[in-house]
Amino acid sequence: MFFDDALHYYLTEEDFYDDPFCDENGVLINNLGISNTKDLNEAEKALSALQNTRLQENISVFLGNFDLQHLQNIHHQLFMDVYPWAGQLRRVNTYKGECIFLRYNSIAPLSDLLFSCLNNNFNHLINNKENIDLVCSFLARFFVVLNYIHPFREGNGRSQRFMLGQILFKLGYTIDWTTVSSDAMNQAVIAGWKEGNFKLTEK
Repeated sequence: MFFDDALHYYLTEEDFYDDPFCDENGVLINNLGISNTKDLNEAEKALSALQNTRLQENISVFLGNFDLQHLQNIHHQLFMDVYPWAGQLRRVNTYKGECIFLRYNSIAPLSDLLFSCLNNNFNHLINNKENIDLVCSFLARFFVVLNYIHPFREGNGRSQRFMLGQILFKLGYTIDWTTVSSDAMNQAVIAGWKEGNFKLTEK
């Protein structure tokens, strides 16, 4: 009803380039002077959690247009203490496990298409917000496509979850991400990508 084949236009094959956000040892360039990935991951998790709490407490204030720029602002707020490139779009093609994400040079056009789809249908969602099946069906597809776009070098999931929380907030809902394991979320997203099965994400 809401999503059409145009959203598949930008699917591309794997392609890799040098990563401008990593140092010569493959560690993400950071503000903390950390030179190994293990310590950086721990520091990033702690600092971004503090920022996430701050933003959650002001979720009604930190609302913007639901577009790529707003997602970049969210990413910047969450990770500005850790990364000098927080909020910037990735400039390298990446993958995680069996998931190969969208080519970096297609991030902006597919994001524009996705957010236009969201905004064009938002009044319909608001007018039918009591229809939880409709809301879940739409947002499951939105979330899966946004995850495939994967706009940032790191911190995509946390930024996406915060934005989805804002969307649900405007629809009168809340979501508790602590009840969803990362493995379950990954399986749900992969099922949506590869099989067109959004049932797990809808849950």
